Amino acid sequence: MVPDMRTSLIAFLLVSVLPILSVSAEDWSIPLAGNTYRTAPEPGGRGLRRDNGLQWSATQDVWTVYFHVDRPATLQLSLVGKFEAPADLQVQVADATLKVSVPEATDGNVAVGNVQVAKNGYVKLDLSGTVRKGDTFGSLRQLLVQSETPDLKVDFVRNNDGNMFYWGRRGPSAHLNYTVPRDLSLEYAYTELTVPEGQDTIGSYFMANGFSEGYFGMQVNSSTERRILFSVWSPFNTDNPKDIPAEQRIRMLAKGPDVHVGEFGNEGSGGQSYLVYPWKAGTVCRFLTRVQP
Repeated sequence: MVPDMRTSLIAFLLVSVLPILSVSAEDWSIPLAGNTYRTAPEPGGRGLRRDNGLQWSATQDVWTVYFHVDRPATLQLSLVGKFEAPADLQVQVADATLKVSVPEATDGNVAVGNVQVAKNGYVKLDLSGTVRKGDTFGSLRQLLVQSETPDLKVDFVRNNDGNMFYWGRRGPSAHLNYTVPRDLSLEYAYTELTVPEGQDTIGSYFMANGFSEGYFGMQVNSSTERRILFSVWSPFNTDNPKDIPAEQRIRMLAKGPDVHVGEFGNEGSGGQSYLVYPWKAGTVCRFLTRVQP
């Protein structure tokens, strides 16, 4: 009897310990308001709301969500939002196409499915709607990512603190600066800048001659328009240029033909001027800035 009791005791201990050793799933709630872009039929943000996420109604619209993983992983995906009526959605991610059916009005999690990500890097998820019974395909707030992959790290724009949804979604921005020698009295700054072909995506900004109170460079505003941009911040701290006192506003001294002069806000405030100019990637662009006290 003794050997049988010991065997039973060992078996009981093993069965009791096994659940403790199993890997628990981690989850990440990715806010769509700060990590989503409309990529078809053309780039844009209409339908994307910083306060409550994504709402759209057109079947041709494709919304792309990006997040980063630091290793291969199996991911379980869900959408979090409010659906006023039944709807069918389609999700494409990691070479998989997943059909999502919402059979009735609901507010909460809707399962998308599992996907295998083969390598580390950015994960691109395309979301579109195919059939809807209501006015929209829903009001989606988050993409929920769950995984049992050990030590997996998932990076994305986590919240809107400091207006980070704006900064996270804006186009790539490259800034050049250099240290001015203290023993030299300089009046001009000169820079040559070349954007590699294929790196001039819509929304990009490339700063050539930047300084602590402003920036001078070029940007891609749309598929048909590019600009040379020069802006100067006001010393008055506000995101609304209308709040700047008259004595602290940026004043225009002169401008060339076809140069537009106005104001900017939402990132501090100040004066902004630009020239619509068809600069091209792969060619050298030269910038000269003169500073006089």
